[in-house]
Amino acid sequence: EESTIDERSPDTDGSMLDTDEALERSREVLGSPLYEK
Repeated sequence: EESTIDERSPDTDGSMLDTDEALERSREVLGSPLYEK
């Protein structure tokens, strides 16, 4: 839900950073279990 609010506010540069961080976190989370294997 926070993502939607950030996306709605293009005035804040944090939106872009948030997306990047979210993507990186998603990759880490997905890579974590994959790496364990």
